[in-house]
This record gives sequence, C-alpha cells and structure tokens, in this order.
Amino acid sequence: MSESPERPARPTGHDVAARAGVSQATVSLALSDPSSTRVSAATRARIVQIADELGYRPQRAGRALRLGRTGLLLLAVPDVRSTFFARVLHGAQRAAEEAGASVVLASGWSGRQVSEAVAGARFDGAILCSPTDGMLRGDLGATPVVLVDADPHTSGVERVITLDVAEGMNLLVSHARRLGHVRVGRLESSIASHTFRARQLAFDVAAQDLDVVRAPVDLEQGVSGSAAAAGFLLDLPDPPTVILCDDDVIAAGVYHAARARGLSIPGDVGVLGMDDSPTARLLDPPLSTISFPAEDLGAGGVRAVLDTAAPVAAVAPPRIVIRGSVTRVRVG
Repeated sequence: MSESPERPARPTGHDVAARAGVSQATVSLALSDPSSTRVSAATRARIVQIADELGYRPQRAGRALRLGRTGLLLLAVPDVRSTFFARVLHGAQRAAEEAGASVVLASGWSGRQVSEAVAGARFDGAILCSPTDGMLRGDLGATPVVLVDADPHTSGVERVITLDVAEGMNLLVSHARRLGHVRVGRLESSIASHTFRARQLAFDVAAQDLDVVRAPVDLEQGVSGSAAAAGFLLDLPDPPTVILCDDDVIAAGVYHAARARGLSIPGDVGVLGMDDSPTARLLDPPLSTISFPAEDLGAGGVRAVLDTAAPVAAVAPPRIVIRGSVTRVRVG
C-alpha cells in the first residue's frame, strides 16, 4: 500500500523573516500595515517580494486581532451592472491589494443598509461611489468614510473625491458648437444624485446660447426608457440636430429611436455621450463621448480611506473621445 505524499509545509512569517534578514515582527508590520513609517520603503519592498516568492499570505484573523482591523473595505455603488462602476471596482481592488486589504462590493444598497454596515465596524473603511441621496442618510459612525464622485459639501463627511463633471460637459457642448449645432437635444437622468445634478447644472451654464429641448430619462428602464425619451425629441416639429446624453446607455437609446424612424446617425441627428463605456465602442457608428478616470477614482478612494492623514489626491481630468456619432451640421 503506497503512502500519500506529504504536502509541502506552508510558508510562515518566520520563513520570510529569515530570508529577508529581519525580525518576524518587522515582517508582520510590513505586510499588515503598509501605511506605517516604522518600516522603510526599501525593507517593505524586499519583504513583499520574498513573501510573493514563497507564496506566504498572512492570516487575516491574526492580523485583525493584533491591529483591531479586519482588512476589509466596503465599496458601495448604485449599480454594479454599469461598466463605469465596474472600472471603479477594478481600480479599488488594485489599490487595496497593494495595501494588503480586500474590497467588499455593495451594489444598490439603501442608506439604512450602508449606515448599519459602516457603523457596525465590520469594515476598516467605506468608499461610497456616486451616492444617491438616499445612501447618505443615517449615521455613518466612527468608521472612516470617503465619498467619490459626490458632492464636496456633503455634511459630516470630510474626505470627498470629485470628478470634473463641469469640464466634461464643457467639452461636449464645445464640440457640438464647433460643428455648428444650435438646436440641441438634452437627455437628462432623473436619478436623485449629485453626479447627475452636476451634469445638468454644467450643461445649463455651457449651453446658454443654444436652442435647447429636453427630456428626462429613468435609467432604471435601461435602453428602452432612453429610446422613448429620445423618440419624444426626434418627433418634435423642429427636432434637434444633436442630442447630448447623461451617459452612454442613454445614448444607445437614441440609436434605437433613430433607427426606428429611419433616421441615420450622424447624417440626420448627432449623438454625444458620457463615461466612455464599452457600449460606446460597440455602437454603429461608434459614439463620441467623455472619458472619466474611473479606475483612478476607485484607487483614490481606497488610498484616502486607508490613510486619513494624507491629502486627498485629485484624479485625472476628463477627456473627449471623438468617434463617428456626430458631424458638422448640414446647412439648407
């Protein structure tokens, strides 16, 4: 009867310490508290490299007992089905992994649920992304909280990372104006949140000299809802020559409405979006849109919540991605 081969011994913190030439306490501190200044950057980098080579992972339970931490961060987003929030999650996970932490995702949580999770000290910190008004109700307790893509004047939250939504909308309106569009359609999200209010306010300022017609869109209805709203604009006696949309999903609805009426894009009507989601590249013709640094937003939120003493870093500015969905307005 053959004996089963023995499993190789699991690497320990002692193994890492022996190879790095440091104490086991130094290994523990370097891997469990990346923000600590008690371990030099060079020593920490060497320890992390050796730990990776050996396949060593510190025990989360032991680390939590020593530091009073769980190593878990809450990232709450309105809807994970949005590719924008998927990109935020990707950036947050990358930054958390670098810091030895993990991200727990919550999608579409109510204000009460967020409040209970954060105030219950189940997390070392919470990042609330593009929060709706309801998500900001309730006591957030003593757990560090960072808001991203949110109102910088939110009461009770000191650390907020904002997107330059106004600049993004200025880029869209300026592009439409350069191409000679004066009769402009506007599809606005009806979701009660700072990010969409900021888009609407920025548009109102940037488009004061334009002839604007508007329609609200319920994003909960998806493309069908935005197609219905776009249809209202396209059926007007004097329809707009270009339609500016709050995001790329809304813009996709314009494509549906235009095709249903035998209209061409951009020949009969131009379309502009925001967020530069994969949808923008899959549409025919591809959608001109605004690209926001979603990954930077997630990473910045994690760094800000882990190091509450450091200043909040600004994310990269938005940029316009010009594709084929809008052209110069036809005269005559």
